[in-house]
This record gives sequence, C-alpha cells and structure tokens, in this order.
Amino acid sequence: MGISPEVAPVYEHSRRAVRVDATSGIGEPRVTNQPRGTTMIVVNGIFETDADSIDAIRSALAEMEVACKAENGCHDYTFSVEVNNPNVIRLTEKWDDLDALREHFRQPHMSILRDAMSKHPPKSSQVSFFEATEIEPPR
Repeated sequence: MGISPEVAPVYEHSRRAVRVDATSGIGEPRVTNQPRGTTMIVVNGIFETDADSIDAIRSALAEMEVACKAENGCHDYTFSVEVNNPNVIRLTEKWDDLDALREHFRQPHMSILRDAMSKHPPKSSQVSFFEATEIEPPR
C-alpha cells in the first residue's frame, strides 16, 4: 500500500525530520523541526454540547486557535466538530513539553475560552493529557 500523492510531500518531509503540520483552515501549515522520537505533550478534549452552543462559541474557538498556535512550544491547537455527531467538539493540542503547557494555561487569552464555556456550558467534557512519542507510520 503506497502513500497517496496528497500526503507524499508531507511524509517525505517527515522522514527528514521536518514536518508540515496541517491546520484547521486558519493560518498556514506549520513547519516543525522536531525529529521523530521526540516526546511531546498531547491534549485531547471532548465536549458534548448542542448546535446552538457551537454556533454561539464558534468565533471564540477560532480566536483561541489563532492565539494559542502563536504561543511558544505549541505545535497544534485545533477545535473540530465530529462528522457523525455534530454536537461534539474535539480539541487537539500538541506542546513541546509540560512547561510550555503550563505557560499556556497562564496566558491572558485563556479567558476567551473560559468565558465562552461559562456562557454556553457543555453537557459533558473530558480532557486527557498524554506524554507521547511520535513514531514512523506503520507499513
């Protein structure tokens, strides 16, 4: 099984330890020089809400993405809505290390998310934190 032509340039870069990380449509793809095998912090958030709440907080989420992606040590900060369950928002974050994540929580723009969530609280939320090491894609 080969790699699709759309993914091949990204994959070839990754083999040389230079990756182009996709974005959520906000901003340009990000190039990172972190080599494979580097440990980073990955955050996975799942927020169950409703379509009206998602519409109400959409601009706050977009603003958060831009602000957080500009932070030192941030490789990804992306909100998305599940395709098969449009009432679920997912958050994916990737950070250089725990210090970068701690600094992230101290940023003034974190109030944007707190304010949006307090006005439109999710029905449920689950946020998990992982220390992860990137590996080569399985073949």
